[in-house]
Amino acid sequence: MQSLDDLISRLEFLTGEIMERLSVAAMEDVEEFVLQRDALIEQIVSVRRTPEERASFKDRVEVTLRWDDLIVGRMNKLKEEAQDGLKKMSLGKVQRGAYEIDYTPDSVFFDRKK
Repeated sequence: MQSLDDLISRLEFLTGEIMERLSVAAMEDVEEFVLQRDALIEQIVSVRRTPEERASFKDRVEVTLRWDDLIVGRMNKLKEEAQDGLKKMSLGKVQRGAYEIDYTPDSVFFDRKK
């Protein structure tokens, strides 16, 4: 099992990496970050630590968590972009539907004289 110091260092490195490219990060990049981060946090929580150890790492973890607002902001922006794309696709389908003729080419019409 890795030490608490190693796990927190990995968390800091992972957060630093995403922050360097956050403004251009794609949805997949942010998703991968969140998955890796969740796994690291689970490992950190599972490590037994004394109150002294907890206090010594608290500042490092708090510094890393300060970036959360920016990361969540980017996630929300990506979500909005995806929603806009879905709206455009839906609107396009409606507009195309108006121009597509709904008929059967093999249909037959009968005229009746009265």
